[in-house]
Amino acid sequence: MKQFNLKRTYFKDATLGHLWEEDDEKAVWPTIELPWLDNETNVSCIPEGTYVVKPWESEKFKKYPNVWLVEGVLNREQILIHVANLTSELKGCIAPGLASGYMLDNGVNVKAVTNSTLAMREIKKATTYPEPFELKIWS
Repeated sequence: MKQFNLKRTYFKDATLGHLWEEDDEKAVWPTIELPWLDNETNVSCIPEGTYVVKPWESEKFKKYPNVWLVEGVLNREQILIHVANLTSELKGCIAPGLASGYMLDNGVNVKAVTNSTLAMREIKKATTYPEPFELKIWS
């Protein structure tokens, strides 16, 4: 099973990170998540730890076929890795991008990742989709 790392930096308004395959430190994708708020459903990123990640399909994400489910998250369900650029598009999930920076969200400049759809395509290739992979999250 392939192994990926997600190294995080916590901020008051978001959690930013860098995702990479254990054996390929050249391919790195910036990530954005909700801030750490004690693992509260829909408002917090998930706890640090090691998780198994599997492909996920649902009606909501049908137009984005490269979605993964993070399994075994304590007291949480349906934590996904999916296309998003802003924390306002997340409910505890992880969104990768090709770059990190800032975007306007309802007139406010906020932390963001860019080109999330392209990043998901790259990650799909790196993971040998649809094989599951292991994700280690740490700071």
